[in-house]
Amino acid sequence: MTLGNKVKPSADIQPMSLLGTQSGIVPQVLLAFAAWIFLCWLHWANNGIWFFDAPQHAAHGFFWGDFLRDFTFDIREYVTSYFARYPSIRPTRYPPVFYLLMALTYAVFGPSPHHAKCLVLSFTLMTALYTIAWCRRWVAKEAGWAGALIVLLPIVVKWSHAVMLNIPVLALSIAGLYHYRIWLSSAPDAPNWRHLYLAAALALLSILTHVVSCTILLLFFVWLITEKRWRWLTKPKTLLVALASALILLPWFLVVMKYERGRVAAVVGPSARLTEPSQWHWLYYFRHAASLFDVHILCLCFVGIIIGLCVSRWRRETIRLLVLMLTYYLFLSYMGWPDVRYIIVLTLPVSIFSVLALIAVLQRIARRVIPIPSIAKLAIPLTILLLFAGQLWMATRVPVPCVSGYDALAKYLEERAPDEAVFYDGIRDDIFALYVRAGDPGYQRRAVCGNRLLYARNGFGRAEQYVSSPEEVIELLAQKGGCRWIAVDALYRKEHAATEHLRTALNGPHFEWVRSFPIKRNGWRIGQEDSQVDLYRFLKPIVPVEEVEIPYVSQGKIVRERVRPIER
Repeated sequence: MTLGNKVKPSADIQPMSLLGTQSGIVPQVLLAFAAWIFLCWLHWANNGIWFFDAPQHAAHGFFWGDFLRDFTFDIREYVTSYFARYPSIRPTRYPPVFYLLMALTYAVFGPSPHHAKCLVLSFTLMTALYTIAWCRRWVAKEAGWAGALIVLLPIVVKWSHAVMLNIPVLALSIAGLYHYRIWLSSAPDAPNWRHLYLAAALALLSILTHVVSCTILLLFFVWLITEKRWRWLTKPKTLLVALASALILLPWFLVVMKYERGRVAAVVGPSARLTEPSQWHWLYYFRHAASLFDVHILCLCFVGIIIGLCVSRWRRETIRLLVLMLTYYLFLSYMGWPDVRYIIVLTLPVSIFSVLALIAVLQRIARRVIPIPSIAKLAIPLTILLLFAGQLWMATRVPVPCVSGYDALAKYLEERAPDEAVFYDGIRDDIFALYVRAGDPGYQRRAVCGNRLLYARNGFGRAEQYVSSPEEVIELLAQKGGCRWIAVDALYRKEHAATEHLRTALNGPHFEWVRSFPIKRNGWRIGQEDSQVDLYRFLKPIVPVEEVEIPYVSQGKIVRERVRPIER
């Protein structure tokens, strides 16, 4: 990545000189770094596993690291036996690139979800640096201040503090688009192939982090057409890059089509939707735009678009960014499973247009209102700092949920039951299973969840109940649970009768209350407020468990399979 002043701008975009000065890269990078440090400090204590999928992402980091260490060609058996011990993984749901980085992070810094969140934050810094590079190369050197702005947008602030894939996808997508733009801007008779190779590699990494980022391939094609470079499609090197990329993506495509076809159908939807735009989610992202980008930033963005279209030196770059916004918006509106997180790539054009509006308006005002050139030169940096200060304050107002307390429970059990199975029932059993694995590098412990032993859900709102009374709960725990320790959350799925039978049984003579652990859910959804996990000791003799029954959904029905938990 090139950030310095040595890079020459493309022929169609000339750098803007504000009041006879050129903004240096050093203060822009320093400001972006300061914004990133502030972002890290703002929610440093947050472990990043508050969102539904976050514990699963963090657990996948452990799984892929363990799989590489225990490598076997019998992948299905390995996955099922691993799930039998730590039931918080679904490795076919998402590609493995980010999880491999997470596994390396765990190996270097320790097995903690907090370290996984720090890895996400490192991608936020990467986003800021590439934004600076983009602005300085194709907009104006002064526009590099957008690198600090993008870090403080509400959507970036929120998802930088979650162990999710959206921030890594944002950074990798912007990096891929940046190098692809350099390739497109090269001379027609001498394409810069090195940047095409970098763009393809970064695009593949992005897609193999989250498949929704395949939108970048669509944008690659659209930009190639709008830049009138379609003849490059027939060049041998272009075809070779396309073929190599397809071969790299093919294995994961086959995995998805075999194990996740239902999920793909839910996201993509029926082909008839292509000809029925009324079924698209046209207004979904518009309704959430104010909370994702701030109203004043959206207003600046709109002004920047108008200025970019009216001023010749920015018109082509404005059109390119508008094509980017339109391509992503249309694709995401078509998807059958919209989510505000997916629109995060639009933070790049929003930040660029906002800063463009600010510096263009200030340039005109400074030239006409401030007669002293030395004072006029300070107008832009002072205004940028004022906007930056305002964004810092607004970043503190962005609600970032936090779920904590499970680590204390897992640590207590790790000390008192270092080689035993532990039963848990509650709404966040995935977090509990994650912490069990984090403290069990030798595969000596095991997490047993109520929604797999006492009942099972098929994903369509229905469930199979395996107990019909408190007495059956006690018998099942003694014969098939293999757990001396029973942990139950005060918040649980009350629609399942088995959970009520369990809590009734815990008040009987076969269980001894040990202690309670407070669970904090700061800023989480209504109905999932703070609670506590009560820990009990099962007094009745239990039968050692060699194999466990794993329920899974097949063609809408729940099937149970006997599996031996993985061992070292």
